Amino acid sequence: MPLSAEKLKEILVSGDYVSEASFDKVIATAGKKSEPVEIALVKAEIIKDEKLGEAMAKYYNVPFIDLREENMQNDLLETLPEAVARAQNIIIFAKTLEGYNIATSSPDNYEFIRHLDQATEGRVNIHYATPTGMQEALKAYKNNIFKNVVDLIENYKIHNDESSVVLLVNQFLEYAYDNNAS
Repeated sequence: MPLSAEKLKEILVSGDYVSEASFDKVIATAGKKSEPVEIALVKAEIIKDEKLGEAMAKYYNVPFIDLREENMQNDLLETLPEAVARAQNIIIFAKTLEGYNIATSSPDNYEFIRHLDQATEGRVNIHYATPTGMQEALKAYKNNIFKNVVDLIENYKIHNDESSVVLLVNQFLEYAYDNNAS
């Protein structure tokens, strides 16, 4: 669950990452746009995304990961379905000998993280990722369009199910929209 604006302000202002006046100005704008405060702060260039990540990781006492620098692996994306990743704001970005490295901008999502921990036999390592980084990383699910298209065509050939055609057209439209096609 996201931190309240007040708590975020306390963390960033007391840590000298932003001024109180700058934070308050962005809060007023973010509320009108229904935009997360963290994203609004970065867009307004009040704080760099990396500094925001470092501050929040320090607060949560977990490592920071800049997901914009990571290459998302398709096999790991398939481990956690897109709908779940988006709903829980969690993505698996690496698998090591110690377990799975997950990134989230909500490390206090204890219930879901506990379920992941149980499913992987206690082999989950939590990292903080900024909301901007999470948005970028979640795009990797859409970039796997080739596999999705092939799967939908195969499903249509096997089952002759028209819903596959609808899903295929929907996939193309989403891909076009996400890539600002006209």
